[in-house]
Amino acid sequence: MRKIDALEHRAMLNFMCHGILFLLLLPSLAQAQQHTSAIMASRNRPDLRIAERSVGKLNDLDCVIEHYQDDWAWVRESTGQAGWVKRTEVVPMDEAIDYFTRKIRQQPSVAEWYNRRAAVRHFQGELDSALADITEAIRLDPKAAPYHNSRGNIYAAKHDYERALADYNAALRLDPNFAAAWNNAGSARFHQGNYRKALEDYDRSIRIEPNDALIYGRRAWIWATAGDAKVRDGKKAVESARHACELTAWQEWRDIDTLAAAYSEAGDFTSAVKYAKQALEKAPPDDAQREEAVEHLQLFEAGKPVRER
Repeated sequence: MRKIDALEHRAMLNFMCHGILFLLLLPSLAQAQQHTSAIMASRNRPDLRIAERSVGKLNDLDCVIEHYQDDWAWVRESTGQAGWVKRTEVVPMDEAIDYFTRKIRQQPSVAEWYNRRAAVRHFQGELDSALADITEAIRLDPKAAPYHNSRGNIYAAKHDYERALADYNAALRLDPNFAAAWNNAGSARFHQGNYRKALEDYDRSIRIEPNDALIYGRRAWIWATAGDAKVRDGKKAVESARHACELTAWQEWRDIDTLAAAYSEAGDFTSAVKYAKQALEKAPPDDAQREEAVEHLQLFEAGKPVRER
């Protein structure tokens, strides 16, 4: 799997749909108490609360519901931050399709319910069903830029990058400041081998969302590994990858692996090996992309950089 695919997998943990946050709450590796897998839909990111005090807005990545108490769910973020959110905000993953299907039956002309069900189906890998749902959402509300972006993501998951780009461009015509659409367009162009245009799209996204680590990582990967030597730039790759690591407090192992690749392009294989080992220390043993990181380390130890094919 290409590194951009791995980053896209990370991005799939959240969906921003027409002003509504979709939060995928994933099960913890350490199954304690009543850990569950759920998807949250809310019009505003809810506050995490301890007693009567807010401890901040709920993060939109790598969260786990640890247990329920009365009308509340105890949620822990990957950062370690934890607190209570209203239980009514949460729909368990195994109930999500039925839940949104009931909403569609009750309100068949509301585009958002199709959009939400499409998001769940996309996450579950039911791409054709997800495509049908999001297309219906677009029919009902053709001016919703996030819907076009979501359909582009589904086409990208089906490796139909021309149609994906058509939808990303439609989203950007509706909302030129839609950072996620610029980011996704860059990813699609990467898969087409159009590295320069991909970098332009990533730069546009960063100008709008300067604190999105995902984009810095994607940009760094191109500068570090592009098959076109004229595109590669080790110095820029290191700067961009290091910034991604800083934004994620050095907790996202894929960003650290990207930094290792960046150092290899810069010719600093000592640092490349160092960070590749650090990435592997943080990578979960069952992560599907871990084997690729092992291959990267082997390349760096042999004094070879990573190259996209």
